[in-house]
Amino acid sequence: MRYSPVKLAALSALAVNSVVAGRCLTDAAANRVAQNFATTFSNFSEEFVNSTYTIDVKDQTDSVAWLISNGTACPNGLGSLTFASRRALMDAQATQPDLPFIIQNVWHDCTEVITRWKFDIEPQQVQGIAVLGTVCNEGRSKRQEPYLINHIFSEFNTGAFLVFQGDYVPTQSCGNVNEDRVSKKHLWAK
Repeated sequence: MRYSPVKLAALSALAVNSVVAGRCLTDAAANRVAQNFATTFSNFSEEFVNSTYTIDVKDQTDSVAWLISNGTACPNGLGSLTFASRRALMDAQATQPDLPFIIQNVWHDCTEVITRWKFDIEPQQVQGIAVLGTVCNEGRSKRQEPYLINHIFSEFNTGAFLVFQGDYVPTQSCGNVNEDRVSKKHLWAK
């Protein structure tokens, strides 16, 4: 059987698109991954995390590491893994209150989802960004969850979170913030 160059090009394109569609995140799949990440903080349950994260998920979040260590290098310094497994991540999250976690933006490539998010809390919202690595779900639940989160790199406004928790009390009202910054500018230059 002989095919014209046009037919061969069309068949080749279909084959490539089929492979990419099976392996690359779509906009809908990326949004689902981002929402799964949000649900971890807004409506935590071990059952949900077990169905949306790999067992060997890795999380590196210096913001969380700093909070856990109270600003020291103990137990883990900044830049190291915060959680090295799904179990460790779940144990830590189980100690936290559910928070109103809102996804603001989502971007993606074939395997990574980048999301800008916020905890809509008082007195100041906490904003953050996360890079979520994914793998194709090969388990029984792959129809419901085609992609699982297998690594997380995330950072957020730790100061605003400390204010929310009551661990930090701001020292001044908003009225003289700029004047105070100008008066302390000489300290930053050293």
